[in-house]
Amino acid sequence: MNEHTLPDALRYLIAARRAETTGLEALAHVCTLVTQAGELVHALQKERGYSNVYLAAEHASARETLLAYAADADVQARALRQGLERLDPAAQATADKARLLTRVAYVLYRLDELPALRRRVLARDLDIETSLAHYTRLINGLLGLVFDAADTALDPEVTRALVALFNLMQGKELAGQERACGVRGFAAGHFTAPQHAQLAQLIDGQDRCFEAFLAHAQPPQQAAWAALAACEAELRQLRGMAARTSPDARVDAALAQIWFDVQTARIDGMRAVEAELSAALPALCQARIARAHDDLDNHRRLARQLAEPAAASAVLFTVQGNALDAGAPDLAGPMLSPQLSRSLLDLVQAQAQRLQALSDALAGARSSLDARKHIEQAKQLLMAHHTLSEAAAHDKLRKAAMSRGLKLEEFARQVLAAGAGGQA
Repeated sequence: MNEHTLPDALRYLIAARRAETTGLEALAHVCTLVTQAGELVHALQKERGYSNVYLAAEHASARETLLAYAADADVQARALRQGLERLDPAAQATADKARLLTRVAYVLYRLDELPALRRRVLARDLDIETSLAHYTRLINGLLGLVFDAADTALDPEVTRALVALFNLMQGKELAGQERACGVRGFAAGHFTAPQHAQLAQLIDGQDRCFEAFLAHAQPPQQAAWAALAACEAELRQLRGMAARTSPDARVDAALAQIWFDVQTARIDGMRAVEAELSAALPALCQARIARAHDDLDNHRRLARQLAEPAAASAVLFTVQGNALDAGAPDLAGPMLSPQLSRSLLDLVQAQAQRLQALSDALAGARSSLDARKHIEQAKQLLMAHHTLSEAAAHDKLRKAAMSRGLKLEEFARQVLAAGAGGQA
């Protein structure tokens, strides 16, 4: 039987399953890009960190080491570009993918700027703060790619994995920024007031990221994280020392190296957990694709039953694989047997219930992404209306939320609802 002669309900169910399968296959490719973006982020973080050493050093060997880090990052950048070449923009040009495609364009633009940045670093034609800002802008663009992939994914299981991965990667990036801030403060013998505020913001940001990561991660990653967190006693001690410094309460500058080593070991541990989570993504996508193909095959089996009148009395199976009882009311019209009518109705109802369950699960998986968007929007509002830096806006938001006994994301929503300036 030609598919166009099938009952309309079954024809549209098959089309829906085809669309879902196509979407999952596209999502699998996006997940591959996310993994490649994570590899590039890690390489750029190392290059960024060593660019600081190079800009502050005089010995010739620092140049060769920096060039080696840049070469490693180039390998990952080429892999990402090759992956993006297989991502057909025309096929992705739907309203829900607009932000993701815009992010890809931004990342490619920043990657094109990277050679010029490296030339300036090698020529020592810019200071450490400017170099940090340029590298961080590119890294944040790549992290945004992961965020947008999670925010546009339509499968809740994959979305949960992407949300966990994004929050872990974002927390690791904030840990890297904390490492850099701490090195500057300890090397100077004390932390300035802006540095104290920056450290508080970075630590708070990490706590929120890692809380969201644990809420969406699977037990193996949660166990690995628990083992990593159990080794942070020295880090907490160093953070306490940093918080107590001032121009009148200085510390030994040698603590900068200890701080750097402790934070580096911690970040390397995070990278191991991130790699484990990234490695699980392809298998998860393939499992979801296989499940969608099985469901599509079940719909096609029903179509074949409709095409073979002699099989009308055969035992049919629902989408869950349960045998159907005979004698169901003929809801699909006089041309279908009661058994076929029952099978078709069961498929329609099962699909509707499944899509509702997926929608509910998807909303739950995206909740932490929504919270992050609200916090960032509230910070931007405060920065615009009170002429604040990002760190100052975050500190103002955090303190106001604490004084009201609210979570940060709850107070951020209040600020956005109140409009300009909110009640912060």
